[in-house]
Amino acid sequence: MRPRGGICRAFLRFFRRRDSIPSNGSPTVDPQTQPGLLERLADAGDALAWREFFDRYWRGMFLFARGQGCSDNTAEEVVQQAVCSVFEQRQVFRYDPSRGRFRNWLFTIVRQKLALHRRSEARQHKDPPDAPPGDDARQADEDPQQAWDRAFECTLLQAVLDVVRQEVRPETYQAFELICLHGMDAARAAEMTSLSRNAVYQAHKRVMARLRELTGSYAADGTLDERVRRALEAYPPPSVCRTMATRVEASLSRSRGMS
Repeated sequence: MRPRGGICRAFLRFFRRRDSIPSNGSPTVDPQTQPGLLERLADAGDALAWREFFDRYWRGMFLFARGQGCSDNTAEEVVQQAVCSVFEQRQVFRYDPSRGRFRNWLFTIVRQKLALHRRSEARQHKDPPDAPPGDDARQADEDPQQAWDRAFECTLLQAVLDVVRQEVRPETYQAFELICLHGMDAARAAEMTSLSRNAVYQAHKRVMARLRELTGSYAADGTLDERVRRALEAYPPPSVCRTMATRVEASLSRSRGMS
């Protein structure tokens, strides 16, 4: 599932703020959740608002959970439970800049769901002390707040990549992806795309130039290439993209029926 046009445009407004990402690479602001959206989320029946919320945040939550050691399936469960928790507490959060960002509140909810999952897993498996930890038990070395910020940084870049993908010809984007993500040389990429070697070079150059135009903050500190590669690697699997929205919408429908 790719972000829809409105979501992408919101992310692009974030990148056009030249002071958004400081030179040390740690995001300090995010595309703000519009006060109007938060007000609409208070209405349990506003399906469009809840879909917009999901589109904007699910991949960041999913990538954070994966980075904390969760399997794809567990990360899906964490996202599903977090969205339902926001739904249950929809009357709690009110837009007030002095009280912090919505995303920080969401971070607390997601960490709570991760902690609950780990406690549940520990009770079920009761591994002996010397047993090697499973995938879900692996702890990330990175500070959780930094990991959260970087997960959303990836989703921002993925949204920009989705915009550029729509702007160029399919073979142009394919050539760029083969070189940037798969590290393929131009000759091999030319064979894969039926383009000439020079056309492959030009395709990669054209896409990167557009990305630099849209992400001035990254281009300014010389880290765009590496950040783009990480964002490409972090795309959720197609199977997750196909099922995630369906799972969450089903959960919200059940929650509405009980509210």
